[in-house]
Amino acid sequence: MPKPHKNSAAKDIVRLLAGAAEALIVSHTAPDGDTLGSALALAWTLEARGTAVVCFAADKAPANLRFLPGLERIVHTPPPTPPLVIFIDCADAARAGFRPELPPGGTTINIDHHVSNDFFADWNYVDTKAAATGEIMYGLLRRLGPIRDARTALCLYTAIVTDTGRFSFGNTTARSLRIAAALRPYVDVAELNETIYERRSLAQVRLLERALARLTFTADDRVAFVPLSVEDYAAAGAELNMSESVINYIRAIQGVEAAVLLKEAAPGLIRVSMRSNGAADVNRVAGRFQGGGHRRAAGCVCRGELGPVTEEVLRALKEEMDSGRDN
Repeated sequence: MPKPHKNSAAKDIVRLLAGAAEALIVSHTAPDGDTLGSALALAWTLEARGTAVVCFAADKAPANLRFLPGLERIVHTPPPTPPLVIFIDCADAARAGFRPELPPGGTTINIDHHVSNDFFADWNYVDTKAAATGEIMYGLLRRLGPIRDARTALCLYTAIVTDTGRFSFGNTTARSLRIAAALRPYVDVAELNETIYERRSLAQVRLLERALARLTFTADDRVAFVPLSVEDYAAAGAELNMSESVINYIRAIQGVEAAVLLKEAAPGLIRVSMRSNGAADVNRVAGRFQGGGHRRAAGCVCRGELGPVTEEVLRALKEEMDSGRDN
């Protein structure tokens, strides 16, 4: 078995996947299109080969992703742990939201693209040049055979299109577009785009209204931030995952170099999302709070009251931005 903190070869990962009789596929907390799409694509492929598969996510999927084929199969209570556990799009073990109790001889696999990944599994396949874990998953599944199943293709396309922001983010590469082109014959792109990005429930609109009412600027208007409390979600009749679009909305404001969304998931528990438009490395900021992600998109979970946590995160972000300017 390889030592931790070492990247494994694709052929070794594929060998483990192909030989599995049972597998538990784990998505990260506050799941997005990349972790869910990649996990379900893997589940469909392994099941077709005879593997008994269980998918787990600690949190429910956002409403705009509930079209994903197989989403209903995902369990939210930690199941018994089989000999093989596969973590999808998790930068560290804590991101999964539970700690599996492996049977003797059990194995863990970590498939991810985050620069903050700490190679926590027995076998790690981390490609930080990939725009999405969905790109990595596409390459692995292709080694198991041609991808001609519409369900698998839709899941993979969703993973890539969401993590590239409809191929508009700076992480989009020629590789992203080539994979999307290969999957395109199996995907109704217009319907997918409308479902993920254009439809809004009344609760989402009411939550956006409250978010904009709390929009504040700091650091000479270079930073825009929105703190949302438990009361805000309750007043809007919204779920926690309905605020994911807010961060991109405020990031797009002209002159803003960094945006922060702070979501009070429960009293004393704050989920923080950060985006950077410029030199600020929000992955390093998130790392100061045991979080991580990418240079321009990262997050963390903080313990404490919403006000003090907001001040602490903004202070760290401003220090990072000032440090970047000094360099």
